[in-house]
Amino acid sequence: MKILCLFWSNPSMYPFLREKISYFKKKNIKTTFISREGNSVHIGHRQDNKDNYHGNFLKKNCKSFIIPGSRNFLIDKVYFFYFILFSSLNCFINKPDKIFIYHRTTLLIIYLIKFFSKGEIVYQNFDYNPEIKNNSLFARFVNWSEVFLSKHINLFIFSHPKRGQIFSKDSKVDKSKIIYVFNSLKIQSAVKKNKIKKDLIWTGSIGPGHSLINIIKSFIYLNKEIKLRIFGKIEDYSYFNKIEKLIKELNLEKRIKIKNFVPEHKIKKALEESYAAIALYEPIITSHKYMAGASAKINAYIANSLPIIVSNNNDFLNFSKKFKASIPVNIRNPKSIAYGIKQITNNKKKYTQLQLNAYKAHINEFNFEKQFTKINDRLKILK
Repeated sequence: MKILCLFWSNPSMYPFLREKISYFKKKNIKTTFISREGNSVHIGHRQDNKDNYHGNFLKKNCKSFIIPGSRNFLIDKVYFFYFILFSSLNCFINKPDKIFIYHRTTLLIIYLIKFFSKGEIVYQNFDYNPEIKNNSLFARFVNWSEVFLSKHINLFIFSHPKRGQIFSKDSKVDKSKIIYVFNSLKIQSAVKKNKIKKDLIWTGSIGPGHSLINIIKSFIYLNKEIKLRIFGKIEDYSYFNKIEKLIKELNLEKRIKIKNFVPEHKIKKALEESYAAIALYEPIITSHKYMAGASAKINAYIANSLPIIVSNNNDFLNFSKKFKASIPVNIRNPKSIAYGIKQITNNKKKYTQLQLNAYKAHINEFNFEKQFTKINDRLKILK
């Protein structure tokens, strides 16, 4: 079995890929990974040598080729053209049995893949957002191509059933060709109890859409012992400056710390040490409306047995009711967010039960081993 993975984006942003590549190596499956170099195009995101996805992880676990990227539009498109040619050549020479495509821009290569290879094509979508984010012709073309090129794909993988249903309606793809796989991590060790410091954690991209302003405002209603660490890459510097200014205005500098440029292994350690976690999503794009199970950070929180403060939309209300590991709050109301946090930090019995429920959810549902079974059942990668 030979597998080719193509990703014109930064794969270090998707832990599920890390788990899959590690698993393929463990099972002695020949895997080639061709991707864009992430550090040159993702402002504010950096990983050190110990956990550099491109420099170390891929090289240790598969045959990898990293194509440069650029913030300059024209230069970046030249690199993308090189990525297309190099990937096509790899298909021609190696004749992969399965070809995994990630990110809709990568789909633009599909005609050449089909010409040079008879391998089964799998498209794994992590964030389906049919909305046009800007007015560039290229962005419009890529959004259109995701739907138009779907007829050439053998299997689709979505991280949330509702996202897949919307895509099926938009593209007219038969629902039988779509499977749903959560962005889960491999099974972790048992729940870590007896946490004393009430340090909360938030991870992700620092920018609009995550209610960070209201999260910060909620801390004026909380005891001073409760603190928050924000780990993330800066996507919007004007927004970042705004929340930094707000923290100073509210005299919360000692309680809320923003940590940018943080390597993956340090975030992992912070998750293990944290008391609880926050994951709020404003419904500004399609994917934000359907994040339960799809969100990489939700899966990371669950894997670390962390009770979670979540949005009170229908998706998370159902999630909270089913797994009983989270507290839904009104994302537009700082007092509601504070009340949700108090339910976790002021009630030890409830906190312990939320911890145990999070671990049960991880063991029973949100783990890579179970999620990969769905992929293998369809693709027969492992016999």
